[in-house]
Amino acid sequence: MTPIQKRTALAQLANKSFLAYLCYTDKTYQPSAVHKYLAQKLEAVERGEIKRLIITMPPRHGKSRMAAIEFPTWYLGKHPESQVIMSSYGDSLSLKHSREARDRCKNVSYARSFPSVKLNGKMQAKNVWGFMEGGTFNATTVGGGMTGLGADLLIIDDPHKNRQEAESKLVRDRVWEWFTSTAYTRLSRDGAIIIIMTRWHVDDLVGRLLSEDYTEKLNEIDMESSWHLVELPAICERNGDEIGRRKNEALWPERWDAKSLEGIAANIGEYDYTSLYRCTPRLRGGNVAKIDNIHYIEKDQVPDIELVRAWDLAITDKEKSDFTVGCLGGYDQETGDFYIVDIKRIKTGWFGVKNQVVTHGEIEKVRVGVEAVSGFKTAYEEIKKELMGIANVSYLVPKENKMIRANPWLARLEAGKVHLVKGEWNQAFIDELSLFPDGKHDDQVDAVTMAWEMSRKGRTPLLVA
Repeated sequence: MTPIQKRTALAQLANKSFLAYLCYTDKTYQPSAVHKYLAQKLEAVERGEIKRLIITMPPRHGKSRMAAIEFPTWYLGKHPESQVIMSSYGDSLSLKHSREARDRCKNVSYARSFPSVKLNGKMQAKNVWGFMEGGTFNATTVGGGMTGLGADLLIIDDPHKNRQEAESKLVRDRVWEWFTSTAYTRLSRDGAIIIIMTRWHVDDLVGRLLSEDYTEKLNEIDMESSWHLVELPAICERNGDEIGRRKNEALWPERWDAKSLEGIAANIGEYDYTSLYRCTPRLRGGNVAKIDNIHYIEKDQVPDIELVRAWDLAITDKEKSDFTVGCLGGYDQETGDFYIVDIKRIKTGWFGVKNQVVTHGEIEKVRVGVEAVSGFKTAYEEIKKELMGIANVSYLVPKENKMIRANPWLARLEAGKVHLVKGEWNQAFIDELSLFPDGKHDDQVDAVTMAWEMSRKGRTPLLVA
């Protein structure tokens, strides 16, 4: 193959493959496994297979360059008639991305990759530039106006500037209002959105978009609107993640190896490291539960102890309501270990709740506890009647606040004496427990506390039955 033939082949490959495009237009670029994985996701956006993409990764791992600078240029090369809007927290970053993207499109290698695409010489401002085919790149700021603009591709890179802004509910509300009322309304019918973020807060833009309430609302309207999440912590926390890492392997070891990341963690502290580098922000004042002390076991490893099912009721199917939660658990009187065997979460009206409680009672035939607050005494009476002769049903009346009641089994957790039976419900429970007592929901923690209290009391009724 002659040099000209080789150059032509590389240019044609760059036209078809985003990763090849990155390497062809920048000879110094050396992609790692994480960048190859991101390239696949971004190509899926270009093909229309992913319409809503969230990328959360640690700082300085190449996500912004790939998704906010290079990808829109490749996208416009393939769709030169399309409209792209790129927004960030401030003018300086937005304009920097815009200039770098514009300069890429002026590169000789770009012209070779997309020979039929021509830049519009009359539209080459630092914040808006475009192509003769009608396509444009508009750089804006989060919170700024977009009147008159449309987007086939909307890219939002780091909508929160820093910790101070992310900690401000007022600022978070403004970002959310801008996204829902301004940015989202600029999107074309078949348009795509990419959000690139380092996580700062549980209630940041990504936190709200991935919240249960918002996700349920989207699913009810249009499954296609659900978000595709790429969440890659700096250090792998499980074997076989999305890019094939083993546990404790670094995300970009060529740049940041595990030792250097440990140094960062030691310098910035657990609160910031958990948010920025693990992509799992926590509320200040949370983390009273020592999550890392939980022992995960198989169901057949639960000893021969009495199990109880405790129900924290919430009889409503409204989207923003709490869940009805039932915890199956037991206390080993000999070892002092506490076993959480199963957690069921449901959100429905009274007949659905009662059916679930009764069904579990009939199958499990263990003692059942029902929290009798907020007028649930009638609910308890109906459940007791349905399970008469099958299971002993007690009603529980809490006498202390949630934190005080949870402290005894949280102390067991700190001592490494709490065991979780492996199941699909584990992650939702861990997420809630890690935010307790400051999280939005605490229904699962309440149900576990009730199961603890019931099992610790043995067969003596906890309160009035």
